[in-house]
Amino acid sequence: MGSRVCPYQNRRQPQRRMPLCGLGLAYTWGMEPRGETKHERRLAKARRRVERLGIPTVERHIFLCVDTAESGCASKKRMLASWRYLRRRLRDLGVPRRGHVMATRCRCFGVCAAGPIAVVYPDGTWYGMCDEVALDRIIREHLIGGQVVAEYALRTP
Repeated sequence: MGSRVCPYQNRRQPQRRMPLCGLGLAYTWGMEPRGETKHERRLAKARRRVERLGIPTVERHIFLCVDTAESGCASKKRMLASWRYLRRRLRDLGVPRRGHVMATRCRCFGVCAAGPIAVVYPDGTWYGMCDEVALDRIIREHLIGGQVVAEYALRTP
């Protein structure tokens, strides 16, 4: 028989089995006797959020390094300014998250030179020196126009 962590005490307690409606069946606490399992409910909830966010319509996804804890390739101020500009510029151009471009800030990519660093997927293009001027060109030429901005590209597929 397994054990579970008691939410009120920081120690493990043996799992209890209870009869299920007098049928001679037993189930473990935390498991559903019938219907959807907790796993299935969580997946269904995630699928609803995916639809609500418009993720199926996303054509390109840009990740921007905004690692303010490390900040090895650019200052915290520069990284945050780039992130704010990226979000504001996409919104101003009418290319919101529910449209065909999604923007996500993330932690260090490990390049730690010529930052902030950005990656555009599914193209797999890596960009460096992503300040406001570079991001404006990346948004207009790559995210909307589909052409890689060679001047700032670190790696193209």
